[in-house]
Amino acid sequence: MDYSTDTLLNDEFILIIFAMIIGAFLIVALFVNFFIPFKEERDYIKMEMARSYEEEEYRYWRRELKYLYLRSIPLIGRFFR
Repeated sequence: MDYSTDTLLNDEFILIIFAMIIGAFLIVALFVNFFIPFKEERDYIKMEMARSYEEEEYRYWRRELKYLYLRSIPLIGRFFR
């Protein structure tokens, strides 16, 4: 069987579209698994910082916020778990 040029181009087009769909799915999965929990935890810490009455409690939450930011960096985050 000999495939024509049109069939090969059509197959490549379908492969590119499929790769784009997979890429979009991976980006959405990354967003759901990383950015949403990060934002929720960050908002919680900021709320606790706003609610703190003592300087010591404020410093504690400020330190937790710094650790959260450090944990979000891929290689450095492994040291702060």
